[in-house]
Amino acid sequence: MNNRDVRCYDADTLEDLGVLPKSWSLADMQKKMENSENKRSRDEFEVFIAKEYGSFCFLFYRLNTSDLGKQYIIRFLYLCSFADYDNILVYGKAKSERKYMTEAEFDTVLKLNKAMTYDTKEALIKNGLMYIDEYDHIIINREYCSKGKLEKAQNKALHIRMFGNAIRDLYEKSKPREHKRLSLLVTLLPYINFNFNIVCYTPEAEFEYQIRAMNMKDICRIVKYTDNQSSRLKRELLALRVGGELVVAIVETGDSETISINPRVYYRAGDLDILKPIWKYFLIKN
Repeated sequence: MNNRDVRCYDADTLEDLGVLPKSWSLADMQKKMENSENKRSRDEFEVFIAKEYGSFCFLFYRLNTSDLGKQYIIRFLYLCSFADYDNILVYGKAKSERKYMTEAEFDTVLKLNKAMTYDTKEALIKNGLMYIDEYDHIIINREYCSKGKLEKAQNKALHIRMFGNAIRDLYEKSKPREHKRLSLLVTLLPYINFNFNIVCYTPEAEFEYQIRAMNMKDICRIVKYTDNQSSRLKRELLALRVGGELVVAIVETGDSETISINPRVYYRAGDLDILKPIWKYFLIKN
């Protein structure tokens, strides 16, 4: 008997059939079915995420409130992609080669000169995003980024899934002078709709008709570009790629613009039915 069949019977009949234990009410059974359906939905979402986007960390929005220089933000995100489930940085391509990352390997990993590497390390430590313990392990502060299951207190803070493969692709294909530009992706986090990844004034909107989208001039004000620089910002955003896909999509309809971020970079919600159309949209190429 499937879930749909169960809904066709009253509680007494279900007890007689042996489907519903004597101590359970019909409401108990319906709740169990809903929980089962929700778990199946979550499992399907997690399988899809793992297959299409790979591993992820939870990035907390409080990163935007730090005094970290813009050029260091993408470097911090890149380092986060090397964190293990204890938030310790590890290094090595294959699992058998992995070992804890050392300070000496920073310039190799970050692909910067020694002065830039030193400044980056000092900035991250000074601002509390990273620290080095008594065993010389380099550890990412869980208040800013966390690998693995979140604790209850962390769950209450605004956060989003950040996918390591995309961040590595963005970082490794950029030059150090372009790192400040990549910080825009973090600056925009508070304005990304939780479900549809649209840059908007209504990030918590659950339905499309509730979204008040931002245009390029609105975004210019957020990232501190002048209105006259909106064309430049648009070119910079459209130049970003991850895995051959656009990072930013801009849809123009008449006098309006809708700007979306590829969920391959980051995504908050957990609804596969909502995610799949967005995912497919970024697969389209001319």
